[in-house]
Amino acid sequence: MSRQVFGWDEMDQQKENYRPNVEWKERKETNKDYFEMIIDFSGCSRNQLQISMSRELRTIDIMTTKKEGYNIARVNETIPIRPECSLDNVYASFVNNDLIITFPKKTNV
Repeated sequence: MSRQVFGWDEMDQQKENYRPNVEWKERKETNKDYFEMIIDFSGCSRNQLQISMSRELRTIDIMTTKKEGYNIARVNETIPIRPECSLDNVYASFVNNDLIITFPKKTNV
C-alpha cells in the first residue's frame, strides 16, 4: 500500500533551513560601552543551541534544530562579528527566546 494513502509523506520529518532574525544594539553605561547581538530563537530552548566563536574569522557559529509541526527546521548560521567589538569578556544569555551575546566595545578602534 502506498505511503501517500495514509498521508505519511506529509508526516515525514522534512528538514528545512531556518534563518533567525539577528539584530545589533549598541549600549552605553557609565564605565563601559558594549554591543549586543540579539538573535531570535522562538520555539527553541537554551539546551537546543550549540554556539561557538571563531577568533580568527571573527564569527559566531550557531547550530540548532526545532520542530515545527511535522517538520524540523534546521539552523546552521555563521554570523560575522562587528569590527568594533572586542573578543575578550564575551558572554551570552538566553532571555525570552532571544540569544543575547554581549561584546565589549574595543577601546582603540
